[in-house]
Amino acid sequence: MKKFGAVALCLILALSLTAAWAEEPAEKQVFGTLRVNGEFTLKGILPEGYKLIPYAQGDDLFLARIESEDPTRPRMMLDIAFDETYSDVMRFNDLDEDALAILEKTFTDTDPYVNITYDETQLGTRLLLARTTSEVYDYLVIMSIYQGYFVEFAIHPGREAPEQRLTDEQVAACNDFLTQLDFVPGIETGAPAAAKQTATIRIEDFSEADRTLSVVVMAPVTLPAQQADALAEGDLLPLETDPVEITSLRRADGVLILNDEYELRPTENGVYAAYLYESPLLTEKEKRTLAVPDTLVFTDEIEPEFGEFLETPTQGGPAELFAALTAARSSGIGFDSDNVTAVFDADGNLTEIVRFYAPWQ
Repeated sequence: MKKFGAVALCLILALSLTAAWAEEPAEKQVFGTLRVNGEFTLKGILPEGYKLIPYAQGDDLFLARIESEDPTRPRMMLDIAFDETYSDVMRFNDLDEDALAILEKTFTDTDPYVNITYDETQLGTRLLLARTTSEVYDYLVIMSIYQGYFVEFAIHPGREAPEQRLTDEQVAACNDFLTQLDFVPGIETGAPAAAKQTATIRIEDFSEADRTLSVVVMAPVTLPAQQADALAEGDLLPLETDPVEITSLRRADGVLILNDEYELRPTENGVYAAYLYESPLLTEKEKRTLAVPDTLVFTDEIEPEFGEFLETPTQGGPAELFAALTAARSSGIGFDSDNVTAVFDADGNLTEIVRFYAPWQ
């Protein structure tokens, strides 16, 4: 089961929350589409001038930040992840009082100041709101469950917020934002969806004549649980890059926080995944040559000349992909910064390429 408190306490990503979220725009923006346990799309409203920036996505995972350049406004992270424990839960509304008590305990066991309340979206999906204020912490976590996915928004004050506090107006704006979310189920076809696989890749070269891509498949940097739990100040953190000396170490809700920069997060596979400033650390897994089929869908979520986030991604096929790859050779805004997701069908054939915004590119 996911742990929520640590995420809220460790966020470094920026979000601007204003009363503008209470104003209904012409249409809602698609945040992400997930497919593991029955496809659904998450839609919501962003205030004018603010960005939703995905940085990890797949059929069972969607991580993003919603940010503003104003450092006085709250910071927020959107985390959607499939959980086998709740794979048969269609909606959060379906949990009984005992199941809700178990979830509430994940907050109250680690934070004596937390206050748990409930609300619901405009379409009737229940939301759990965990609000805490103390001399040390001031944050808000809002979560729900839909078709086996935990959907979590963690909000805390901006880096330059007065007294590092959320105002009542900001908390109200957060609630307005979340209650306007829509969980839109996919269309039932009557047949099971073909199994898909996704991977983060780095495109190092390509041949338009041969219609191939030379890629490096990336994998998360992990540490065995026994090794991670034994770490202490003065040790070297054994990462795939140069080892890092541990000068400070603390644990928050099962997450190891090192030097206030690195995090080691427990996974369901019994290992810890390494993160740097909320971004997962990746390592090279294998080199592959991928054939580009005529039916390939290429989705570009960044502006190709300057590398800025596109609020409305462009979509095309192989011709558009190779044109973007060619342009990247001169612009420097490429496909080699671990900012590409490859989607494969059940037979391992490439079906989709997504170039997503990455702040490190």
